[in-house]
Amino acid sequence: MLNCNNHIAEAKERVEQLKRQRRLQENRETEQQRKMDTRLKIIVGGVVVKHFPGVSRFKPKLNKADTSAEFAELDGFLAAVAADPKFSALFQEIADRKLSEDSNDDSDRTNDRSKEGRTYTSGCERGL
Repeated sequence: MLNCNNHIAEAKERVEQLKRQRRLQENRETEQQRKMDTRLKIIVGGVVVKHFPGVSRFKPKLNKADTSAEFAELDGFLAAVAADPKFSALFQEIADRKLSEDSNDDSDRTNDRSKEGRTYTSGCERGL
């Protein structure tokens, strides 16, 4: 009987241990996803500020309500743009065209510089 009780106790302990391990793994995955989401937001925010420097006038406040009020105008603008598929399609078309033009410009610059015996370098590489 004692041996049977020991086996039951060990089995219960093993089940609890597996539950703890599962919770720890879930917590690690949740934390990893949270970090990836935060990183994405930081990168996207940086891109937005780069191309729309005027958004720098919006400043985070000390509490969520004040921050929401501060960013209400920007949030409303982005919500309106996102809600209209015509805007999204237009912006995508413009972006695709711009990327294509930039790609052609880079190719032309590389070809021109190669003819001169030099290769194209970006402003960052030249220290600009």
